[in-house]
Amino acid sequence: MVPVNAPPNTAATTVAPPPSSARAKRSNLSDVLPLTPLQEGLLFHATYTDQELDVYSIQLVLDLEGPLDAEALEAAADELLIRHPNLRAAFRYRSNGDPVQLIPRAIELPWKRADLRSLSPAEQEREADRITDEERVRAFDVARPPLLRFALLRTGENTHRMLMTAHQMLFDGWSMPIVVQELFVLYGGRGDQLPPVTPYKSYLTHLSSRDTQGGEDTWRRVLDGLDGPTLVPGGSQDGKAELPERHIARLTVDFTTRLGEFARERGLTLNTLVQGAWARVLANLTGQRDIVFGSTVSGRPPELPGVETMVGMFINTLPVRVDLDPAKSYGQILAELQNQQTELLPHQHMSLNEIQRLAQSGELFNTVLVFENYPLDPDAMADPAPGLRVTGVQAKDATHYPLSLMALPGERLRLDVHYAPSSYSAEQAASVSDRLVHTLRKIVDEPDRPFAQLDALLPGEQRKVLAMPSGPNFPDELNDVVQRVRDFARRMPDVQAVWDGETELSYAELAGRAGALSRSLAERGIGPGALVGVLAAPGARFVTAVLGVLGSGAGYVPLDVNAPDARITGLAEDAGLALLLADEAHTEQGARCAQEVAGAAPPVVTLDDRYEEPDSLPPPRGADDDLAYVIFTSGSTGKPKGAMVHRRGMINHLLAKVEDLNLVAADGLVHNAPVTFDISVWQMLCPLVSGGRLRVVGPQIAADPAELFGLVDAERITVLEVVPSLLRTALDSWDEGARIPELTSLRRLVVTGEALPSDLCERWFGYFPGIPLVNAYGPTECSDDVTHALIRTSRELVSVRAPIGTAVRNTGLYVLGDGLQPLPAGVPGELYVGGTGVGRGYLNDPRRTSHVFIADPFSTQPGARMYRTGDRVLQHPDGRLEFLERRDHQVKIRGHRIELGEIEAALRGTPGVTDAAVDVTKDGRGEGRLVGYLVGEAEPEQASATVSALLPEYMVPTAYVRLDALPLTPNGKVDRKALPAPELALAGSGRAPRNTRERLLCRAFAEVLELDEVSVDEDFFALGGQSLLATRLVSRIRSLLNTEVPLRTIFESPTPEGLADRLTRSAPAKSWSSTRPTTPTPSPPPSPAAPSAPSCAPTHTTTTSTPHPPCRGRRARPSCCTRTICSCGR
Repeated sequence: MVPVNAPPNTAATTVAPPPSSARAKRSNLSDVLPLTPLQEGLLFHATYTDQELDVYSIQLVLDLEGPLDAEALEAAADELLIRHPNLRAAFRYRSNGDPVQLIPRAIELPWKRADLRSLSPAEQEREADRITDEERVRAFDVARPPLLRFALLRTGENTHRMLMTAHQMLFDGWSMPIVVQELFVLYGGRGDQLPPVTPYKSYLTHLSSRDTQGGEDTWRRVLDGLDGPTLVPGGSQDGKAELPERHIARLTVDFTTRLGEFARERGLTLNTLVQGAWARVLANLTGQRDIVFGSTVSGRPPELPGVETMVGMFINTLPVRVDLDPAKSYGQILAELQNQQTELLPHQHMSLNEIQRLAQSGELFNTVLVFENYPLDPDAMADPAPGLRVTGVQAKDATHYPLSLMALPGERLRLDVHYAPSSYSAEQAASVSDRLVHTLRKIVDEPDRPFAQLDALLPGEQRKVLAMPSGPNFPDELNDVVQRVRDFARRMPDVQAVWDGETELSYAELAGRAGALSRSLAERGIGPGALVGVLAAPGARFVTAVLGVLGSGAGYVPLDVNAPDARITGLAEDAGLALLLADEAHTEQGARCAQEVAGAAPPVVTLDDRYEEPDSLPPPRGADDDLAYVIFTSGSTGKPKGAMVHRRGMINHLLAKVEDLNLVAADGLVHNAPVTFDISVWQMLCPLVSGGRLRVVGPQIAADPAELFGLVDAERITVLEVVPSLLRTALDSWDEGARIPELTSLRRLVVTGEALPSDLCERWFGYFPGIPLVNAYGPTECSDDVTHALIRTSRELVSVRAPIGTAVRNTGLYVLGDGLQPLPAGVPGELYVGGTGVGRGYLNDPRRTSHVFIADPFSTQPGARMYRTGDRVLQHPDGRLEFLERRDHQVKIRGHRIELGEIEAALRGTPGVTDAAVDVTKDGRGEGRLVGYLVGEAEPEQASATVSALLPEYMVPTAYVRLDALPLTPNGKVDRKALPAPELALAGSGRAPRNTRERLLCRAFAEVLELDEVSVDEDFFALGGQSLLATRLVSRIRSLLNTEVPLRTIFESPTPEGLADRLTRSAPAKSWSSTRPTTPTPSPPPSPAAPSAPSCAPTHTTTTSTPHPPCRGRRARPSCCTRTICSCGR
């Protein structure tokens, strides 16, 4: 027990004296002190985590030689605690939540002794190491002092190992040699030679007097405009504490000297050099430019007398911000960093929590750099007391960060990379260390070179991370799609080529009809360089039109029959169509739109069934570089972009699909994508160039998982493609009891259009473990998919997202930084695509083209270009890519690529709307929905009507929020993080259900739409429903009412009341299993029993006489909006 006879001296800044002198006499409490900022953080962690393993301890290990008096050493330690009362501290929260450290008058200092002399040298070493590690990790209870313990291990007659273990809240690294020095001075009986103690409390008093307002202003300015936190992957996955491991790099004497000379020449500190290099390493690990990491500062104010010999916790961990501006040189970046650090010197007392509050951020970083400059000199400790000699010194420290760097200056600069073993392997830590040293060399070798031009790769690494274009070692058999179809027409004229549920075409009929159209177009002067619009429903005639246009040498422009007339007219005008082909059902619509085209209106020609013998046809026209098609995608300026794809790129992509999916003449594929979606190209043409069967389905079947998957065995489908949202709907319905299809003929399920979550893959393999998934990714601008990932089992999934795979044939994939420098594997960067599939750019839009179609610096082909995707990805060590996020405001909704700026531009065109923004919110299933934010007097109904008249259905927001003004960042940009979420529970304002059936239907509507309640007269689509949600509604009705409702019925009767009436009046609904064919059928001929494809005219228009409440804050659409069933579930 350590007695302390000093009178109580409670700090006036913390707590008042006890209420009575009698209580004070009984109390063991000597003092109550406040905490330093770092102590506050450590107390939180120590209180929050109840772990047996203590990662917040520090340990000094001394191997001693010479006669040692153990009792005298223990007595010296007791005297040490009398000299420094703060070493007796306990840490607690007061009842009002304030943290304090309590200093008791007396405390018993724990010692552990062990005699290891009876053990063999090897056993002795193992036991000593075991006890050392045990002492290090045994947790302290910070509320029960002391937070310091000793152990003395006797290893020989005159050899000992002394362990001093303390919680980090007691003292810092600078204090450690002072504690040891004083301990052995006291042990030697020379305590009177020690100088008077400068109490730690004087530092705490000094800390409370610092300029808070000035510090806040400075930190706020330094962190202004910060992009966000810098967080490397890491942290124990199960939340358990773990001791870090480390990788040590020692620089040579020459290189260390060179670094010091460079720093002096530039007026920098060695610490600044290391900080700048560490920022580059973190940029590599995170893919960020604006980097923040923690740095430990000494915290000892030089103006405080005696501060250099004080014992206690002075250090503080503060953010270091480094903007790695690609246009600046490393010399400039380092100079700015040092100036920043100099500016912050007077404000290093600020709490990290307070700084994060000023930055309006949570965790700013999860890495820390410690530049050790405290005087732990082993040589100075060699003879601590008369007769004793130190033969070994180890200082062990730890942080709770997954990755940290400790720099120890000396003749050879030592760089220790500490890492959490659950997050990083020894190989990865070595790579981090290598990159740090590589960066330091780059700094001194090329200090004035722009940062963007500095190579981020280690020597020899580029060839490993750049996926260069590669193709087959033999000439391609396929040179022309139309000619290949004609070849099959000659070899197998009567074999079925296309079947759309109403019309069947053999290869001979398809080639003959397409050839007749090609001749007709050529006679009209249509040929290479011309663009022909195709306005037709998905089906045999649309396929014929595409082949006919391609055979003429022209390129085709698919148009959506369900789009507003204004949209069709605008696209026809932008494309400069030479002619517009339309099927009979849409000829009038085409003529109406063509008449509105500014300038010369394109002639409108109705598709017919004219046929010519394939052998009598002239050769198809069109060269490799001629356009195959132009597909318009959403544009950020409010104007769609026409992506031009040449024939060479289209054919390369078709061959990639044929090769990677192993397509042969026995295969049957479904064309279920919208014709304006790029994947429709391969769905249409791949079966035809491989001699297989093409099954075209209408939008109703495409949107209904039961019908779509039901086609597989009934029509011997071997390859099917869906978007993840439709796959999720199918899996949900099977989970809820819907009939699970057999899928015995299906070889591959291709998933594309959106990021594929791993959980969907796992659920799919739960039902169909023998059917692999192919995750496909690619931009329209590069002829569609540029990667394929074949996923055979869920064991191949290593992230929450399924990999997008590796490059398809003749395609280059480059993961690059802001300066177009290749990035190492595992480092997020932007994906660039090179190779054959890169298209010609945007139609009549050189400005946009030049922004994203740029010279390919990695290609050996003269004039080669690469495409900037705007997608952030990372490359795994096995070469497979993983999609992370978009870099801009482009999103995907139900597979459609959407620029939010195009919707915002349309909203701003509404009379009464002064400003607008659009964002995406996630529903309960994690799927995106568009939300419009309106400033001005216009009602949401007006804005929605405007957008519906200009844009496709999938680009119309399903909820609106009215604001007085859009929230802005300090830089004047829209602060999307501050946009309020729409309120989702305002439905249910109409009539209540009258019976059990209506009540259950209202419940089903509300659950699927995620609303509190729905009235019997409210329209499913006016409340935000769409085709995929309609399929979920069918599943929910099946569960609640035990009845089967065809999907079409939801569109025909979209209110609970109307649906209940339909169910009452109709005969008992047949189950899906009773109508689904039970055995595969041969190539099905046209017959009344085959599912019919509906026309592509709108299948549902919301018209209700019951007024809805305002749709502000609702997942809702006003009654003037049209809802259509979308193909392929989009």
